[in-house]
Amino acid sequence: MDDEISAILETLRELERWKKRKELLEKELKEAERQVAYYESVITEMKSKIAPEKLTDILKHI
Repeated sequence: MDDEISAILETLRELERWKKRKELLEKELKEAERQVAYYESVITEMKSKIAPEKLTDILKHI
């Protein structure tokens, strides 16, 4: 009987460890998604700044 109780208690402790690990991974995932969104916006902004001028703009300068 004591072995069964010990096994149940160990299982419950392991379940709690997995729940904490899951919460940590969810936080890390949210942070990674936030960083990806930030860098995608930076890339979009950079592309717009270095995009070649339109042909009409180039012809105006000639």
